[in-house]
Amino acid sequence: MMDMKTTSARSGMRKLGAALAVALAWAGGLSAETLTWTGTESAVWDLTAVNWTNELGEATAWVNGSDALFPSNAVPPVSVVSDVELHNLTLERRAGMFDWADGGGSLTFVSDGANPTNYIRFGNDTQHHDLHARVSCAGPFVKDGDAVLYLYNTGNNFAGGIFQTMSQMRICSSDAVGPGAVTMLGKSTVFNLNEPIAPDVKFIQDSDENLLGSVGPMLTIKSVGATANNAVSAVRRSSRSTAAS
Repeated sequence: MMDMKTTSARSGMRKLGAALAVALAWAGGLSAETLTWTGTESAVWDLTAVNWTNELGEATAWVNGSDALFPSNAVPPVSVVSDVELHNLTLERRAGMFDWADGGGSLTFVSDGANPTNYIRFGNDTQHHDLHARVSCAGPFVKDGDAVLYLYNTGNNFAGGIFQTMSQMRICSSDAVGPGAVTMLGKSTVFNLNEPIAPDVKFIQDSDENLLGSVGPMLTIKSVGATANNAVSAVRRSSRSTAAS
């Protein structure tokens, strides 16, 4: 039988090995570490509050460049008060809505050579979730999952474009999507709820099963075509995998 010292040493070696694996993956750009929100210290997303756990289960502050995971028991709202850099954001399935509030900070989605595409993923539910914090993303930004994303803030910058994969999005200010095209893949829906969408925003659809419309100033478009304000064009189905990958 192993004595206490042997057991403790092996446990320590396992933890060290796991820590080295995470460090090597991070340094080599293989994948970002996932930090899971706990909200133990506060309801703010900044660079100092110990509101997260790392992949070893250890309490930690936010580390720029990580993946953010908000579990199903996370309590909204979470106020973004710092200029945060992240790779992907995932919200697990939950019973109610979630809100990332504008606390004067911003969310900048950063990519690396191995993982150039950024994701915001929602659990397979029908709740709507609010994103009030200012968002910037230079690479392709993919909205995935059934839940509806409401984009509220002005000054967002999705320079690499937004790609929806069988999902829904609501645009709640005239420049909430910023520059870049919105590509709708596989029965996706975009609605403009308040003001007319900025006229330079382009919508690209892979089929006429997508829906682009509004509650207010714009007309509903149920097929590929064009409106007076926004260009809407078709994209070949063969480009689906290229756009979303």
